[in-house]
Amino acid sequence: MASTTLTMTKGTWIAPNNTSTHASETYMRTSWGPFLNERGNVNPYTQTAVVQFTIPNTLKYKLFKSAVLKFYTSVGQGGGFTRGQGAYATPYITGDTLASLTYGNLETLGDVGQRELIEPYNDFNSTSFPRSREIDITSLFLNNIYNDTYFTIMLNAWPGTSPYSSNTYANIDNVGGSYPCQLILTYEDQTQPAPTPSYPNGTYVNENTDLMFAWAWNSSTAAVQASVQLEYKLKTDLNWTVVSLTQTTHTYTLVGGLPQGTYQWRIKGTNDAAETSAYSDVAEFNVIGKPSVPVINAVPNRTLTEITWNTTDQNAYDITLTDSNGKYLINESVASSVSSYKPNMFLKGTYTVAIRTRNSTGLTSDWSFKTFSITAAGPAKPNMRLMQNDVQATIAVQRADGINYAIIRKVDRENEPEKILGLIASEDTFIEKTFGFDIPYRYVVRAYSTGGYTDSDPERICYSKSAIVLETEDDELIIDRSEDTFFPYSEDVAGDMAVFNCVGRELPIAEHGEFESRAFKSRLYIRENQKEKLVAMAKKNKIFYRDYSGRAFPIVINPPMNFTRYMDSGYMVDIDFVRISEQEVIVNV
Repeated sequence: MASTTLTMTKGTWIAPNNTSTHASETYMRTSWGPFLNERGNVNPYTQTAVVQFTIPNTLKYKLFKSAVLKFYTSVGQGGGFTRGQGAYATPYITGDTLASLTYGNLETLGDVGQRELIEPYNDFNSTSFPRSREIDITSLFLNNIYNDTYFTIMLNAWPGTSPYSSNTYANIDNVGGSYPCQLILTYEDQTQPAPTPSYPNGTYVNENTDLMFAWAWNSSTAAVQASVQLEYKLKTDLNWTVVSLTQTTHTYTLVGGLPQGTYQWRIKGTNDAAETSAYSDVAEFNVIGKPSVPVINAVPNRTLTEITWNTTDQNAYDITLTDSNGKYLINESVASSVSSYKPNMFLKGTYTVAIRTRNSTGLTSDWSFKTFSITAAGPAKPNMRLMQNDVQATIAVQRADGINYAIIRKVDRENEPEKILGLIASEDTFIEKTFGFDIPYRYVVRAYSTGGYTDSDPERICYSKSAIVLETEDDELIIDRSEDTFFPYSEDVAGDMAVFNCVGRELPIAEHGEFESRAFKSRLYIRENQKEKLVAMAKKNKIFYRDYSGRAFPIVINPPMNFTRYMDSGYMVDIDFVRISEQEVIVNV
């Protein structure tokens, strides 16, 4: 890009005058300093001229290549041989105009930032004065523009002195305004880049809803947005709709939006130096209609019911379900094109379902509501018998054709959840082995069909007997460990759960890095008739161990087992159990 040169002239200088030594401002002489004279003394007669240039607004965001200061000097008259030592150009950063500068505040100035030494001038009583001087102050200029508007420079003349005279001086002169100081700037134009459309761009927008346009302001300088011209049209139209905005913000909301169709939009901006960019690239977007409200079908009057609806272009839906008290039973978002939902069993009562759908472009329909009631009667109440056989329970029920039966167990305390143990499908009984000892349970049989469900009267049981259960695929051993045995029983397997997923027989690393064993010891009382079964079971590769809480996990028994005869009816035995993972293979010998 070609460079442009601009010469700025400042005809009026501020030159505070030291009236005690010089009565005229022609030489713009001041006592501001200090500088050392040739004798090494402080010379009080250093001249200072202060010149301020106002940078035109059109130059604020140009790329400056160079700045040259041109001014004039003359040598003052004094006895003996006089020469000028040179001059300094020193920046003075201020937002003040020259009219507010006084001799007093100039006297307090010190060196401000960088200084440039102007080459000495040694002519004495030369007729060639005033002499033009030029100095490259590019660095001073670029670093010391105040608020992009003012550039203020101090020129400090540094006179020489003769051994015979102390008041000689060198002058920076404008000779009554005939030789003004000049600032010569060379710069390149900086083109204002176009803004970048960001939204909407390739997106889908609801028809006739407020539409926000957004864009990014771009600039290689400190220029800011002063105004923009935004234009949009249907893609098939020739003419643009123009929106002129005087603002520094980068969004615009079109109230009421646009009808359906494919649209294009573009934008151009003007900065605070009145430079206008070209148009941006054209952005394109689609305005479509949101999905229609889904139509919810009648909900079948049965406990195991299904909610269905009719809709188009659905790839997801939101569903809520509340009871007659307004309590939320369901509040879900489902990514599916299937227009049906099967809740869990309903109790008799009145409910309200609300559904809205989302289409493939992510737009959402309005909500659809439907209130329905479940009044269907369930099957006849089943008759249940609960029988305890040592450490297992047998639930018996008299089945009827076409009715399903589920076994429900709940810890008989408040706020405990129900657990479905299983179904009685083709038999009349169900054997339950997953309970814990010393825990009160309540069992019911739930009979259900498409019309609803009905629970049996509850039966309660508590296994107060403490024991452990060892079980293989083909055998089971129940070892009494209650207080009725002849010695206290103690066992701690609390830490085993943390290392359950470890594979292999090496000691695993637990959560905090320490090593823990998966082995735990037990001392049990074995009746005479249990010894042979325990020995045979210990040779199995995997045994299931169920503790007092009902948890079952796989173990092996580490040999040897030490049996000590205790009285005539049994043995005390010390056993090492080792917990294993499901994938681990153990071979006992």
